[in-house]
Amino acid sequence: KVFLSIKGCYFQAQIEGQLVTWLAPYEFGQELPSDVDYRVMMTFLEFYETQLHFVNFRLYTALGLKYPPRIDDKLDGLHAGLRAIVLEGK
Repeated sequence: KVFLSIKGCYFQAQIEGQLVTWLAPYEFGQELPSDVDYRVMMTFLEFYETQLHFVNFRLYTALGLKYPPRIDDKLDGLHAGLRAIVLEGK
């Protein structure tokens, strides 16, 4: 499912019986506040990025697929998005 809101595009999918929802924000310029500690935010970003890699690895492994998936350079050059991902079995 996809839902458009003021914050961005919400996506929802069911993965192994679990309902997963995520937000892809719209791209626009923002004024960055000076009272925010961006180093702390970067630490959280690195943690969640690592956690996402681990979850993806587990999901791919559970489906018998190789992780990370290969990217077809030709399709990627044509801006094919997710269609450029080549899923390969182990």
